[in-house]
Parts: sequence; structure tokens; C-alpha cells
Amino acid sequence: ERIGEYHEGAGRILKQGLGELIVHRDGEYEGCREGVNYPLAVREQTIGVIGITGPYQEAVKYGQIIQRITGILLREMLVKEQNLLDETIRNRYVEEWMKREDTLINQEFVERGRAMRIDITLPRRVVAFAARQEENGIFTIDGMETAERTLRQIRQSVKEREPDSVYLQSSSRLVCAVPERSD
Repeated sequence: ERIGEYHEGAGRILKQGLGELIVHRDGEYEGCREGVNYPLAVREQTIGVIGITGPYQEAVKYGQIIQRITGILLREMLVKEQNLLDETIRNRYVEEWMKREDTLINQEFVERGRAMRIDITLPRRVVAFAARQEENGIFTIDGMETAERTLRQIRQSVKEREPDSVYLQSSSRLVCAVPERSD
């Protein structure tokens, strides 16, 4: 029922950098009920506020726990997001490398790879995998999920045997550039 309403307690925490705001009675601050409010911080920046309504002695018990758990969840989400972004950047670089003409690869391109711990100057062997996504000639969500899961397992298996490998993966294809080896 309070969605879209201004919450002065949250506003004060955000503007003044408070570590806690106690609301002693309903209406003490615009849009607030009795309870306690805590900042949600990620990388030392307050990004939101957690508010728990009720008498202070009760609300404080839950508020601090919820603040900590929510902070942990937000940090985990940011790490996952950063890892996904890093993976996307690596994939674009590897795709560019594998599709580029040899004459276009220069020292700057090599250094860009090294910054991502990809050494394209090493001799490599390329192995390509493709997973079928269709069942009886029809593409299905289950078929796509199975193909994706299969390629993830292959990638993990290759990574365990050849940690210095470089990968390029799409929904149904996986290209691995493994260190040079015989057939």
C-alpha cells in the first residue's frame, strides 16, 4: 500500500550517510512507520535502505540481520555480473582473434590478449564441438538446454586437462584452442 510513496527516513539515510535511523512513532517522518532503517552499501556506496517496522527492540534484531544478508546477496550478484561481463569481453576478443586475418594481428592486439591472460602467440590446436538442439527435427527449449549443458561439461573437462586453453562458445557450438599437441 506504500509503493510509490516518499519515505523520508530512507531519504535521510541516503542524503546524510546515516548508519541507522530509528523511527519512534508512525508519521514521525513523512511516509514512515515505527521501526528502524539501515543503509544498504556496496563497495562503500549506499545504494538503498532496508526498513523494518515494529517496536525498536524487535525491529533491531531483524533489521541488522536482514541488512547483512542483503549486503552479502548484493555483493554476490555484483561478482556474478562482473564475471559475466569479463567472460563476454574475453569471448569477443577470442572471436575477433579466430576470425581475423593473420596480417591484421599486431602487437597491440597481442597485448590486449595478454591483459586478459590470453597468449595468442602460443602454437595451439583447435577443437570444435557442436551439440544437437533439435529432437526429431524440431528445436525445443529442452534440446537447447541439453546442448548448452553438454557444451559446459565438455568445456569444464577440457579446462581440467588443458588449463591454458582458450574458448569461444555460442548456444550450440564450442571452439577450444588448446596448447599444441599431436593428433
